[in-house]
Amino acid sequence: MRGIKRRGKSVKNKLMLIDKLPIDIDNFHIRKMNREDIDLRTNWPNYPSPYEMFDASYKNRPSEERDERWKKIKNNEKLVCLAIEHPNEKLVGIYYSAEIDWEEKTVNNMTVRLHPNWCDKGIV
Repeated sequence: MRGIKRRGKSVKNKLMLIDKLPIDIDNFHIRKMNREDIDLRTNWPNYPSPYEMFDASYKNRPSEERDERWKKIKNNEKLVCLAIEHPNEKLVGIYYSAEIDWEEKTVNNMTVRLHPNWCDKGIV
């Protein structure tokens, strides 16, 4: 029973955070990630050496596998995924907060990826 209670609280906390979106900062629009963002990220050019490890792992995967990845992202209560847009680019970056402990209010893992063409531009 405790697990069910805790799960409900986690989902509520995640939804409260997501409800604060979107956020606009200068020319950047930060919003909840959606399924289309998975495809947009797969279309990003490769990162130059030695950063190729940041290329999307699902880049050459069929659409069905990307659908499955999206379902896992969407249904994970300990994961919040944000997309960053700019007027010149539909998807400039992504941000993942993972392994969230909602009770302790801690994030144990974060990922930030900028579109390769937006790297080294002094964007903070």
